[in-house]
Amino acid sequence: MFKDLKQILRKEQCDASILLTANVPSAKRIVVHGPQGPDAGGIPSQFPVQEDTQFCQILRESLDFFGIEESKQREYFLVDYKTHQIRNPSSYVRDYYFFKGRSQFSEIELVHMKPEDAFNALQRQELIHKFVEIGKVLLTWAILKNVDMVVQRVVFLHEELMKLPSFPRRALEADLDLYKGGEIGRELLGLDVMHKFMWVKLIARMFEAMAGNFAYSGDIHLFLNVLNGAVILHSEDSCILRYVIATYINAAHNFKNIFSTNGYLLIMPTLLQLYSTHQTNKLVTTTVEYAVKQFYLMNRKPFILQMFGSVSTILDTDETSIHGEAHKVPSACLFNLLLSLETPSPDPLNIDELVKEEKPLKAIDFCYHDENEMVTVLDCISLCVMVIAYAPDSVRGQQMLRILEAILPCYVQQIQSPTYNKEGKTEKEIIHQLAIAVKTLVNNSEALTKYYNGPQKSSPEHKGSSQRNYGKGPYSPGFDFEDDTHTTKYMEHSKVRTFYDRDNDDAENCHKNEFRRPRDTLLNMVGDFVARCTTRLVELNKKSQDGKTIELLDSKCHIRLADIAHSLLKISPYDPSTMGCRGLRRYMNDILPSTDWSSDDMRPALTNILRRLDKTFSKIHKKASIRRNTDWTAASDLLKGVYETLAKCPYIAHFQYLKALLTTCQSLIIGDTPPEDMTSASSAALMSKIPPQHFCSTVLRLIALYVISLGEGYLHAMFITQTRIENILLNLLIPLFLRVGTGRKDVPKLRQSDINFSLTAVLNTLWPPSTKTMPLSAQNLKTTTDMRAGSLTFAARDSKTSTKMSLTLYQVAFLALKIMTICFETELKTEWPKILRTMRLLNKRNEASTYLWNFIEFVVTHRTALYIQMLPFIVHKIGQAPISEHERNMQSTIRSKITGDTKTVPKSRGTLLTDLIHELKNLKEEIEDRKFDEAQTEPKRSVADMHSVNEGQSRTQRLSLIDLLTGDLGSRSHMNHQSNSSSTIKTTQPSQVSAPPNGIQTTRESSSFTALELYSVLKSLPVSDKINIGSSTSGGSSTLREVCDGVAEQQEEQQPPTDKSQPSSTNDERNHVKPHPILTHQKAPKLRFLSSVEFRHSSESKCNVSNTYCNL
Repeated sequence: MFKDLKQILRKEQCDASILLTANVPSAKRIVVHGPQGPDAGGIPSQFPVQEDTQFCQILRESLDFFGIEESKQREYFLVDYKTHQIRNPSSYVRDYYFFKGRSQFSEIELVHMKPEDAFNALQRQELIHKFVEIGKVLLTWAILKNVDMVVQRVVFLHEELMKLPSFPRRALEADLDLYKGGEIGRELLGLDVMHKFMWVKLIARMFEAMAGNFAYSGDIHLFLNVLNGAVILHSEDSCILRYVIATYINAAHNFKNIFSTNGYLLIMPTLLQLYSTHQTNKLVTTTVEYAVKQFYLMNRKPFILQMFGSVSTILDTDETSIHGEAHKVPSACLFNLLLSLETPSPDPLNIDELVKEEKPLKAIDFCYHDENEMVTVLDCISLCVMVIAYAPDSVRGQQMLRILEAILPCYVQQIQSPTYNKEGKTEKEIIHQLAIAVKTLVNNSEALTKYYNGPQKSSPEHKGSSQRNYGKGPYSPGFDFEDDTHTTKYMEHSKVRTFYDRDNDDAENCHKNEFRRPRDTLLNMVGDFVARCTTRLVELNKKSQDGKTIELLDSKCHIRLADIAHSLLKISPYDPSTMGCRGLRRYMNDILPSTDWSSDDMRPALTNILRRLDKTFSKIHKKASIRRNTDWTAASDLLKGVYETLAKCPYIAHFQYLKALLTTCQSLIIGDTPPEDMTSASSAALMSKIPPQHFCSTVLRLIALYVISLGEGYLHAMFITQTRIENILLNLLIPLFLRVGTGRKDVPKLRQSDINFSLTAVLNTLWPPSTKTMPLSAQNLKTTTDMRAGSLTFAARDSKTSTKMSLTLYQVAFLALKIMTICFETELKTEWPKILRTMRLLNKRNEASTYLWNFIEFVVTHRTALYIQMLPFIVHKIGQAPISEHERNMQSTIRSKITGDTKTVPKSRGTLLTDLIHELKNLKEEIEDRKFDEAQTEPKRSVADMHSVNEGQSRTQRLSLIDLLTGDLGSRSHMNHQSNSSSTIKTTQPSQVSAPPNGIQTTRESSSFTALELYSVLKSLPVSDKINIGSSTSGGSSTLREVCDGVAEQQEEQQPPTDKSQPSSTNDERNHVKPHPILTHQKAPKLRFLSSVEFRHSSESKCNVSNTYCNL
């Protein structure tokens, strides 16, 4: 009958309006007339039409073609050129315009219309369209209602609908915006419900007639989609809901072969989403629970497995997120649905009447006839564990892992409820059963311990310059092209290479996701289970004293979990998503701290984890490409887990790899630059940048706990070189003092020996310890020269940059000393004399004068026990004659504070520490700005240039003391032309040498007088008192260079130099000539002595002179 109707209606060219299965070819092109009208002489536009072309696309292109203003585009609509019927923008062109030949084109026009009028016109057009569609479905349903030859008719209808391009799209079309408001909105909604209801009845009739004839899920897939769409669109319509659920149940019974294998995969995601979005609608949720119960009665365990597999991808298991994903289902909804299977489900819509089979429903497979009709959540968990244990790395195993991750936490929470039916079991017994299931799961997950062997993108730092620049374009190729065809081929090759690289990146990300997902899920699920059950077992043991202990995980499980976590840590430096995954974070923060690592068979697993963590952070520290993409929050979470583990297991402090890990993290937070060569300036800047504050804070907590756990030895190994002192103080010790000494409960206290050592380190920074002096004689002249030339003090006399950094070091060290005096006032009660002795020594250095006065004012203002110790020194200090305006002001301020003449109010300890923290922050910003400015202004010089300049310079002999004091520098030219009779001067890395601050100035006249007077004093002293071989770490005292330069400048003004080819050092400094103390052949640095002010106010001038530093 369908064949006859198809032929007759096609001849009459009305099959598209009457027949449901009409398949008419679509128009290939459509002509759009502009809004000026057909008689205005405008040029229409022509657009191609595809199978999926909608009127909204034609409208958008037409508005752009005819130049309609954007503000008025909402007032233009498409109307048929002949019938003047408005076209819905969401409709498809192929449903209205058909192919009429190559010479004929369908025509529409762009019309200006008020939006209100257009909306009413669209509603009227939709009303007619719905009546036509309902008529088509009713005609087909009436034909199938007749029992004569129904199978043949259904088979023909099935084949026609399967070939129809618009099926099931047109069966589910619904413009919901037209059903709200307007003239006939409610009527259109009713017609749409009737349209969907007739489609449901038609499909139910087809399924009933073809019972047992469809053997594959593909035969009914599109028809089940119609049912799914109808129940989603009108889920709160009880008629639609009732008939759709009944059709599901009948189809599951009629097509046993399909639904026993994969049929439920097509309907369960829809039902679960419907269940989750209508939690407040009791009718909908109860109906879905009833349907799931009937499905289980028919297919039992295969239904459970199919349901788990189908809904695993739409579950939202991230409980930490504030806002869940809208297109996913919360885990609690699936758990509630499983919980409903433990009890009989009511039938609120009387769906039982529409089910054609014998009631109550029984299991289709005879193997399940004797089983209980109820299934518990514990049975579902055991079912998942069975599948995972068989193949944990398979797709099926990953699906079951997601299900366990979703329902296991909910079940642990549910068994705590007193109203939950535990079937005679206690809560501890259920937890014990769950622990057995989790152990079985972990022990059989050996496949997840394999390392990642997928594609790995190579780092750009390992490539040469030509390889790095290749593909970044534009760049000049190695040869010229003479033909355009070559250029075209080159461009095509570039495009192909770009697509190839993009495909490689996508493939790499896909492989990493597939590798990470099962391991992440397993670790997250086990970690959550351990955290919840550990807390609950402690509460249960307090309530009942039965003495039974439940072991959640055994040693084999811990070793297996450590191997799985190790496989994730191995790729974490290269993949930030892996480092920040929930499973790795859960393992480090929940499983690792809760494990007893004292057993000998457990220690290799912990050693493995610590070694991999050390390698991970070493790569972050050494490679710019890895550090650039590092997730510092995730890295901080990893170290928090190590902190918690160390807090609960202090004996692991002696592990070798834990110390290596802390050393690497310490290098990160103090800004140590790795020794590897940087590929670019941006990489160098990145490597010298300090990590974010939250990461540094975590490292400081870990170091503080490690110092407590280890005892002696850790802090003593940090100050191995002078170059790290400033970074260690600024980024490690000062934040550590603030964290440990402010009374925080989450940070342990330092030992007394560590506090004493820290204070010694700060004081040694202010005044480095000196080596023993040795007399200068002919026998040891060469040895003395080598020692003097190799000292840090000698190497940096003329280094301007080093002088600036030394002033910064004074600031940092004095700030550290202030913080220590406030944070550890009680612990330092026996160390105050050390601080006083260092302040007395610093009084001899003019470059430290500004910071020393600042510290004295701090001690006087905030009076600790140190004030009593330093009071005599302070009184002596303010009693001396000032040498600058700044010193005079400081003396006046301190004197008034001692006598109580000021209105300064003492600050509380918290306020004072807050001010010091702000001072630390400002100092860090100042240092960063200074480094940036120096990096910008420093000229770039190649190594070849520096070597060529150095080799061209002649070696200069040391200047005599008399030449410097009298200003007779003319002999320098003579010495420069002498042969290399003197020994080679060996220079070392410049140390941090101080210069007088701007606030302390010395006049030229007083300097010249003092220099001559000092020379006479020096002349009267023995040689052993004149010269001391100083410490290599000393920053030096105040310099005599300015004094000598003042004398030389006076003599130069009176008598010009005779030899202009060799200008004096005074002229070099006047012209801002800065020698670069980089290579070995350098100018000899100048002498440095105590200034004359110290001799004027000291009674022991000879002793002071004997303590000065002189490098010859």
